[in-house]
Amino acid sequence: MNDYVPNVAAIERSKSVLDQLQKHTEKEPWEARRNRLRKELTAGGDYKVKNDLATALAQTGEAAEAVTLLEQIEAEKPGLYVTAANLGTAYELSGDDEKALEWIRKGIELNADAHEGTEWLHVRILEAKLALKTDPKWLDAHSIVDPTKNLAAPGLFAAGNRGEKLSTKQIKNALIYQLHERLQFVRPPDAVVGSLLVELGCFIREEPPGTAAAQGVFALAATYLKDIPNVDSLQTIADKLHLQAQRGWRSHTAIKYEVDRVALSIAGIAGVLLGTLLIGLKRLMQRKRAVQSATAHPNGAL
Repeated sequence: MNDYVPNVAAIERSKSVLDQLQKHTEKEPWEARRNRLRKELTAGGDYKVKNDLATALAQTGEAAEAVTLLEQIEAEKPGLYVTAANLGTAYELSGDDEKALEWIRKGIELNADAHEGTEWLHVRILEAKLALKTDPKWLDAHSIVDPTKNLAAPGLFAAGNRGEKLSTKQIKNALIYQLHERLQFVRPPDAVVGSLLVELGCFIREEPPGTAAAQGVFALAATYLKDIPNVDSLQTIADKLHLQAQRGWRSHTAIKYEVDRVALSIAGIAGVLLGTLLIGLKRLMQRKRAVQSATAHPNGAL
């Protein structure tokens, strides 16, 4: 959701992937913010106050009221990107995915660069949710990022907000950004979030240090997919990938331990050699000074 006065800190790209997905730092508790903004609106607050109240209502589980307020803003001040994007999310949270898709697409038309240019993935998510209504097993055979591919072997093709082909890095960043936003609202179990997490993990495991790096993401995916009907293949994939990641992490940890142990041993040996060298140099200097003193004062005279 888009606030005119933001209440949640922006995604922290410097943090670990799990922190990027799950950390949402609020400046003000949502219930307190909702109550304060209600009073401000009653006292004559403008459309920006009304918009920010709508986002607070969405956060506190009152999406239907949020839709009403946002529709009022659209009637009063038509064509604002913030309103369109927020209507898309509010309609989705209220259960109307068709209207949500309509407004998210409208938002992209108004501002294709918003949300770091990742709203194409929000469109894919809504299309997947609509597909699930006619085929409950759709996720078992499709990738949300690229619906032409099977999730077991997700494709690297995805078209951005302007229809442009995206790089692997751009797709991965879009998954992180959209999941960061979505996890504020969606708690497990949820098949769509679980599927997105599996896809994100598949991208991460292709980077150094490999499968081990995706362990936490696959574990979170398994949590979101647990005990959900009609996604047996997806659950199997998530569990298999999580197990591989655990093994990879143990192997990675063992290798790191061995490298650290060897490094410490080398450092210890180097320390001993350096100490011996310094002692030898000290003794050599002492003998040199003694010889110089004897040469300068052969009879011991001062």
